[in-house]
Amino acid sequence: MPIPGIRCPAPLAAYDAPPCHGRPRGASYAKQFKAARRAESALRPHCMSCKETGDFVDSAGRSRYNMGGMSISENVQTYLEKVRAGNGLGEKVTLVAATKTRTPAEINEAIEAGITDIGENKVQEFRDKYDLVHGANRHFIGHLQINKVKYLIGKTYLIHSLDRDELADELAKRSERAGIVTDVLIEVNIGSELSKSGYSLSEAFAAYERAKAMPGLRVRGFMAMLPLSDDREKLEALARQMRALYDRARAQDGNICHLSMGMSGDWELCLACGANMIRLGTALFGPRHIAGAQADADPASITE
Repeated sequence: MPIPGIRCPAPLAAYDAPPCHGRPRGASYAKQFKAARRAESALRPHCMSCKETGDFVDSAGRSRYNMGGMSISENVQTYLEKVRAGNGLGEKVTLVAATKTRTPAEINEAIEAGITDIGENKVQEFRDKYDLVHGANRHFIGHLQINKVKYLIGKTYLIHSLDRDELADELAKRSERAGIVTDVLIEVNIGSELSKSGYSLSEAFAAYERAKAMPGLRVRGFMAMLPLSDDREKLEALARQMRALYDRARAQDGNICHLSMGMSGDWELCLACGANMIRLGTALFGPRHIAGAQADADPASITE
């Protein structure tokens, strides 16, 4: 039973703020992250309420948020049921849980509820949580710096954000050196937004062909983020252009199988237009445990 009056420790997100917000670095960062995780594991199942995060834990130890009292498990089951019928073309849909700033306990709860694929935006979080989360395919869905590639080789099911030739070269080189093949998606800046990375639509197919020819890489499809807009016709047109690009590659390449497009605010539109992989974060976990400017510090990496 929960013990009234025992409050949750600070969420792990508190230890992953961008450098401009004073995130601790190096060994100190790792020690604080692990200490927070141990404290969370010890206290969170007994907590009745937490003013800092707006969540509470019920008698079964499930995290609940101010989303109509729905738990992570209940949200997961709801959305898995929603995508069970497939996309607008009747294809099976893969739901990737976007786990940026989420604690290992929250992620494991989602996996226990039926999530089979999880995606991280930040390499540091990917590494810190790697041994603490079990039973799901690991995706990397954020912007990837060249000097961080070495930390992902051999540990990902799929990298969604192959957005430039230099990154393709580094991924191929390190994968070949490790004797493995890394599965990737070509990221397309479908809205031509300055705040987002990725190849333009006109460049994307040629980028796919170059990456396809590289030893150590296997291109599995494309990823895109639709722009924020109230113009549904515009968004549908962009989503259908992505599907046309995907179909063009799939027609000549049996390895092409994923069109990753759709987040918590637009996943239904994307599925209707042919996406077969979506990335949901807040829809499953509730609001992030991070406030104000910190939540919007990296608009190019918002993928949920």
